[in-house]
Amino acid sequence: MRVANSFVEALESANAENLCITRICTTCGCGEFRRRLEGLADLKEALCRLSPDEVALIPRWGEALMWAFMGLPSPRDREEVLRAWLPHFDNDLRFVDHVIFYVVGRARSSGEVDRLCLRRAIVLAERTRNRSLVETLVARLGERLRLHPGLLHGAMAGGRSSDAV
Repeated sequence: MRVANSFVEALESANAENLCITRICTTCGCGEFRRRLEGLADLKEALCRLSPDEVALIPRWGEALMWAFMGLPSPRDREEVLRAWLPHFDNDLRFVDHVIFYVVGRARSSGEVDRLCLRRAIVLAERTRNRSLVETLVARLGERLRLHPGLLHGAMAGGRSSDAV
């Protein structure tokens, strides 16, 4: 049985109503969806309790996750959510890829917890050689990629078959 989660409910409702959730919308700025997220009194708690397996089944969850995270009122809240998500960084490729792409380094959170998330994602990428996660980390790390030889090797191997690397 699924545990109630106000973020998941807001996302499902937005999908049912075809609300804009697009990350770089120049028409509406995702205003209605963002207002709904702002109205969630338990947004931080909902994000902390988020089940990656559950949310990944819902269309447009990655961008919605970014909006929700950026809507948290303080760096301390954002850090708490990222720390709650860290256990998923051991094996949940899609979730980790989306969090690194949409959240880490893009929102005002602690540099320390961002670095911890990146380190865990690098270990996962080196272990799995997942092309999408490697590409995301290459984009996030930039020149710092050279400090991670295992990931660099994976990027070089994947770069032969990827336009993004």
